[in-house]
Amino acid sequence: MLSLSRAIARHRKSYYDALQEAQRSHEITPWLIYFVSTGLVAQTDAEPQVLFTVGFTKFFDRFKNTLNARQLRTVRRLAEAGPDGFEGGINARK
Repeated sequence: MLSLSRAIARHRKSYYDALQEAQRSHEITPWLIYFVSTGLVAQTDAEPQVLFTVGFTKFFDRFKNTLNARQLRTVRRLAEAGPDGFEGGINARK
């Protein structure tokens, strides 16, 4: 659902155009085409996030008892950055 919401928000104008067309003409085919294609985009966008989350969880479960507090904070920051990582890379300040 989050990915669908993001996909709609990214293409908000298309969303409102398709909705307006369906309301004006009572023809819902363009709306259905919009919604299905946006759903497919959302699924494609969600896959890297799911794979990242599963990979991170496996890593964390394996090493959580061997990492010190500073390392745990760093690993958590990496997890928060998500699959796209840090803009400009990671450094000591980040």
